[in-house]
Amino acid sequence: MRSLGGLLFFLGAGSVVLHMLNAGTFLFLSPLQPYQPIAGIVVAVIGVVLIALGEQRDRATTVAAVGEREVAAVPASEATVDAEPREVAPGDIARRP
Repeated sequence: MRSLGGLLFFLGAGSVVLHMLNAGTFLFLSPLQPYQPIAGIVVAVIGVVLIALGEQRDRATTVAAVGEREVAAVPASEATVDAEPREVAPGDIARRP
């Protein structure tokens, strides 16, 4: 999603700059030539929104993955509240990370 947003932002912003310089237009946005520079601004804003949504989705995925690793790292004896206490042998403590 971020890469598509980056492409749209580049095309939109570039289209606005090209319009200001009277240097032509991108072939992709040539049907929108009569509506420049507004069309370029709209395309660039859509690109920024897609970039932001992609960043948010990646952050949520990263947080979920870190949470799963933390849950997996807890030994089963400590994860259950209803477990009965047991004596700890000296070898058990040495094996803990």
